[in-house]
Amino acid sequence: PGGSGVNALRVLMKERGLTQSDFKKEIGSQGVVSEIFNGHRQLTLKHIKHLAERFHVSPETFID
Repeated sequence: PGGSGVNALRVLMKERGLTQSDFKKEIGSQGVVSEIFNGHRQLTLKHIKHLAERFHVSPETFID
């Protein structure tokens, strides 16, 4: 589930030992994070901007 942006996020999480609950600041509630990881929602431009800043990568990393 999830597109290439979510897959990129999974890789970055694994490399840094992070869990879904570590993204409340960038994405929102645990429910929203779960929906994104399960493919029921997409990352918004706001999410992408915050994630790119957190991981010091191009926003394009998270765009499907």
